[in-house]
Amino acid sequence: MRVGTVMKPGQPGTKKLQAKYGERLLAVRYRYDEANQQRHTTVELLEDSASWQPGVHYQKAENPSAVAVRVDWAETELRRRIAQHGGRWDAQRKLWILPTAAAQHLQLIARSVPIAIHAMRPEKSHQM
Repeated sequence: MRVGTVMKPGQPGTKKLQAKYGERLLAVRYRYDEANQQRHTTVELLEDSASWQPGVHYQKAENPSAVAVRVDWAETELRRRIAQHGGRWDAQRKLWILPTAAAQHLQLIARSVPIAIHAMRPEKSHQM
């Protein structure tokens, strides 16, 4: 199926759909099925809206699947083993993030440190 025309609400050909869906209507598309010689009308709707801030990342609070572990720079072999078990270095926090199961296998749960539920990117300062 190929997409033909894409129209925004308010354009000719969208009036009936705009009356049906109101402010939720974002776009109307006509798709053409050449094999069956049919034109399909599809709509893009806004389903839900929620507050959001750019740069804020949320981590599930219940049953976290990863833990943060502090490892000294001199512990080269341990760092290598963590990386082999799916760990990744978080340079901003200076911590290793690895799956909880891997931390248990490597016996690092006692070294785990709490991390914030969300982490914001540093604000950019506009100095003149």
